[in-house]
Order: sequence, then structure tokens, then C-alpha cells
Amino acid sequence: MNGNMSVVQWLLRAEDADRALNAYLQLRQAKGYMSTRDNDALRRQLSDLYQDSRRIRPADKASLKACQGMALMDAIEAFSSAAVCLMTGRHDTPAWIAVDAIKLERAVNTIHPALGLLAELRDPHHT
Repeated sequence: MNGNMSVVQWLLRAEDADRALNAYLQLRQAKGYMSTRDNDALRRQLSDLYQDSRRIRPADKASLKACQGMALMDAIEAFSSAAVCLMTGRHDTPAWIAVDAIKLERAVNTIHPALGLLAELRDPHHT
């Protein structure tokens, strides 16, 4: 995406990435490994989300409550951490990779409350 984006636009992308990360983590925990194709697709999605975060309009960031600003930074950092984790997995074969599920779960556990605090930006009546 070229140009600037709003926090709400970023939030919608972040919620999509969160669902994808959760699905990946559940499968990784169940199977013990993932295909490199699935791993690479999620890593690209998370990396793109980080790039999108750099395009959030400064005025949007400045208008956030302090707790929302911290939540935004926590979410960005956790998504970035998950992307790095996906880059550092052990390749059992060229087609399969085992990434650290504990690190991914830690990222997910940071992302959920952060996105919850930001959800009121999307829906002011969200509780």
C-alpha cells in the first residue's frame, strides 16, 4: 500500500494477521511442524503488516490515548517477533519446518490484549 494509512486500516489488517497466526500456531502445536510454503506466506503477511505500521498517519498516532499508543506498539513488536520466529525455524526437510511454538504463543498472548484495546477505534461501542 502506498501513502499513509489510518490506525483503523492497520487494525483490520492486524486482525486478519492475528487470525492467520492463531491458525498457524494451533496447527504447529498439533503437528509439530509446518510446510515451508505456509510458513513463508505467514511470514510475508506479518512482515507486510510491519511495513504497513510505518505508514500509519502521524496524526492518527498522536490522537491515540496513552494505553492505545502502548497497545499499538506492543502489537507491532509482537507481530515483528513472530515474523522473526518464522525465519528461524529448523528445516527438517526442504518442505517442512519446525518453529518455536512457545515464542509464537508468547507473541499471540501479547497481540490479543493489544488488539482488544485498539478495537474500540474500529467500533467505538466495543466493550
